[in-house]
Amino acid sequence: EEARVLAERIGDLRGWQECTGVLGQAYAMAGDLVRAEAIYAHLDREARRTHNAQALQWALSGRATALLHRGELEQARALFLESVSIQGDDRSQEVVNGQLALVEWWQGEDAAALERARSTLELGEATPATGYHSYLGYVAAADIFLFAWERAMRRKEPRAEIARLATEADRATRLQERFSRIFPIGEPNALLYRGLVHAQSGHRRRAQRALRQAAEIAHERATPLDEARALYELGRWETRERTRRSRLDQAEKLYLDLGMRGWAARTQHARDEAPRRFF
Repeated sequence: EEARVLAERIGDLRGWQECTGVLGQAYAMAGDLVRAEAIYAHLDREARRTHNAQALQWALSGRATALLHRGELEQARALFLESVSIQGDDRSQEVVNGQLALVEWWQGEDAAALERARSTLELGEATPATGYHSYLGYVAAADIFLFAWERAMRRKEPRAEIARLATEADRATRLQERFSRIFPIGEPNALLYRGLVHAQSGHRRRAQRALRQAAEIAHERATPLDEARALYELGRWETRERTRRSRLDQAEKLYLDLGMRGWAARTQHARDEAPRRFF
């Protein structure tokens, strides 16, 4: 915030826009999604006024990410699509825009979501993690593969398809592990998704250990979105009823505090279900 004020004072427009983009991401990671979206909306207006295409990319994807977290899917879709239309050959931005796969999945466009997740995965593997925001695309790809993999196992789909999705989930998790070695902010997510891969592969103890570590590190670093998801998954895969409900109650409270109504509803649904079976 101080750097942004200083840049504005000395007339460094480029510096102001860069600081504003980073500030929006900082608020998003701290769980203030409303403020993050407002900051990115301000950046959006300034980027259009000054014809700064790169700053507009940051603003569009930043706003879309905040809206996606809050479950405002149509608005998020429109912003992601605009960002995609102007991304050009910016590979790191293309990875970030891979979050559109989550919008597609939640709106029932499963095939499109998987296609986009696969494209994001391949691009991420071929592109060095040079920007801290790249993890957003890695997370989206991992989620799509894990959602599809779990569903395929429950539906008893062909083994070849299940194996393909499991491999893709592992590859997306490896991307996050690579990212976390460069950017420590990615460590909770790397542990979270490794834990989920373990859970869906039947390795209960490994899964619980990784998920607990993810929740603990996210709490220590005050990243409530990461903490809520780790608690949600800990509860979802817990077999002891009292512990399961406690974890899910904690996750639901965090999601409600964050204004993430969709995830709060999923947490309520998980609490009413039988515990997840380790496959």
